[in-house]
Amino acid sequence: MLKPKECSLCVLAGDMNGFVPDKLIEGAPVMAITMFPSQWESTKGTAREGLTVQDYEQQFEKYAGTVSKSYANVVRCRAQKGVKLPTGKKLREGALFCRQYDKIPESTKLVVFVGEDVAKHLRPDVPKPLTWRGFTLPERKENE
Repeated sequence: MLKPKECSLCVLAGDMNGFVPDKLIEGAPVMAITMFPSQWESTKGTAREGLTVQDYEQQFEKYAGTVSKSYANVVRCRAQKGVKLPTGKKLREGALFCRQYDKIPESTKLVVFVGEDVAKHLRPDVPKPLTWRGFTLPERKENE
């Protein structure tokens, strides 16, 4: 999918193909954010398609049940087809550029960062990579 004209100002503009818009579902209580669209997604121009997504959905539903989700990426493109994903300064600048287009639907109650890189870019105030995995159970009373 061709990128919006605003993307030509980004360091990741590349060949101006491979843009994947966020998939925002009004009413969805969960939003999952990944770092980049997959090669498959950038070819199709649609977020959250392909085998990796099917695996993620199965695992999410196993623990959280079936729930409607919105999807977004920190960086909304893959620069250009066949090029390695950016790193270092170029990645930081591209991610910062994309941040101006972030939108979280009003209905969202839980945002899931899918991967350590997402946390690094969206929460740079967290001093070290997040390593905790799991879920929170209801608190138990002291004498139970």
